[in-house]
Amino acid sequence: QEILDDFDNSLKMVVAGVGTGGTITGIAKKLKEERPNISIIGVDPYGSILGGGQEIYPYHVEGIGYDFFPDVLDNSLIDEYVKLPDVESFQMARRIIKEEGLLIGGSSGGAVWAALQAAKELNKGEKCLVILPDSIRNYLSKFVDDRWMTENDFL
Repeated sequence: QEILDDFDNSLKMVVAGVGTGGTITGIAKKLKEERPNISIIGVDPYGSILGGGQEIYPYHVEGIGYDFFPDVLDNSLIDEYVKLPDVESFQMARRIIKEEGLLIGGSSGGAVWAALQAAKELNKGEKCLVILPDSIRNYLSKFVDDRWMTENDFL
């Protein structure tokens, strides 16, 4: 309800990472009851099957993606998926940390990257809400570290 209260009818798109499915399913269910034309965009890393694809392989971004479909996830509420490689998630998170001072994690970086891709479809005045699900706290020895990024071929 808070999302509906905070936005007028200009909210046209919500972008959120998909892991267990709880966040995106809960948000999508409520929003589509009130405003069925809002687009719900899921964010899923390559290597995960949630947003399509049959080939399962390892990925480094944490908190989104799975190799099975969680019971809580209702894919019928998701209008589109943006699939992305780890490098885009981590580089965007580092950019947001540096330029905006928001201490976000890798899946949040992925959500921002996906939102920038998906929002290209919006018309002037239409708004996109992106959900940032994680913080930097658990990642100080991972994507924040240049050595880790280099060792994993992300820099």
